[in-house]
Amino acid sequence: CKLSKSRLLCQENRLDETAANFRDIGQMFRNSLSTNHRMQTFVHMTDAQSFCERCDWSGALACYKAALECSYQHVSPNDPSNASILWGVAHCHVQRNEYDEALSYLQEALRVQMHCLQPNH
Repeated sequence: CKLSKSRLLCQENRLDETAANFRDIGQMFRNSLSTNHRMQTFVHMTDAQSFCERCDWSGALACYKAALECSYQHVSPNDPSNASILWGVAHCHVQRNEYDEALSYLQEALRVQMHCLQPNH
């Protein structure tokens, strides 16, 4: 269905259409799932990306932080999926010239990734 369509659009390098399709999927999830459902993390991430595309860093930051909060309800803070959310938070802080805040989130993302890697990686 929509996820299969997104995969096909991505494979065909039709990235604008892929992004629009993911926004539609996010809207479906937002309307049909409870607010604490684990897929709401995806919804918040989709919303954050939409705000980033419009250079609305405050909106994106709020969505990334909501995604992180939702993710922490369902997976360990050391889960590798949290690294991309942490990076998103850091990116928003950089865009807002809040470098100290960005650095702390980047360090946390690195810590999460290092926790997941094998010692000889």
